[in-house]
Amino acid sequence: MYHLNKYIKDTSQSNEVLKKYTGIYYCPELDCKYGIVLKDHHLFLTNSKYNDAKLTLIGKDHLTDDNWWINHLMMKRDSKNNIIGFEVNSGRIMHLRFNKIE
Repeated sequence: MYHLNKYIKDTSQSNEVLKKYTGIYYCPELDCKYGIVLKDHHLFLTNSKYNDAKLTLIGKDHLTDDNWWINHLMMKRDSKNNIIGFEVNSGRIMHLRFNKIE
C-alpha cells in the first residue's frame, strides 16, 4: 500500500530557523562527511569532492536538491525535536544514515 503526502515548498523560513539544519554530518558506513551551511538565506549541501548544492526545504524534515545520488535528505530528530542527523533516500539508496557531529 502506498501513502502519498503533499509537500509544499517553504521558502519563507527565517535564517534563525534555517540555522538549525546547519552542521557537519558523518556517515560511518561510507566514512565520509557532508556539511549543511547557510549562505544568502539558503541552505547548501557541501562536500570537499563536489560543488555545493542548493537545498530546498520541504515541510520541516525534508530537504531536496538536484544531485541524483543524494537528492532527498530526511532529517532525524531526538525526543526534544533537535536535529541529530539525516537519512539519504535517493533512488536505490534508502535509509543511509548521517549523524550530526558538529
